[in-house]
Amino acid sequence: LIDHAQRTNTVAALTPQDITRTVIHPMQTATGEEAAPALPSSGNATDFTNDAAHGRQPSELAEAIRRLNENLETGIRASVAITGDDGFERQWNRYQKQKKNI
Repeated sequence: LIDHAQRTNTVAALTPQDITRTVIHPMQTATGEEAAPALPSSGNATDFTNDAAHGRQPSELAEAIRRLNENLETGIRASVAITGDDGFERQWNRYQKQKKNI
């Protein structure tokens, strides 16, 4: 889904329903099977009561999506080392040296 959206420059148009649909009912084009319906029969993206055919318990899917949403809402923490082999200083100096050689 994301690869296709990147290729077609439509990433900004993705909705939570698009992501949920992909997680719950991924297309199975490699096997030639038709894709499952876009949403569970209730039409609610978080209603997984009819997902037993996919081998997942409704509570497992709901919990996984809830945790994913929590993680995305709180942000992804990143840290950078200043010194050392992988530190910013060494990498910056390496970059500057390469830039001079071009």
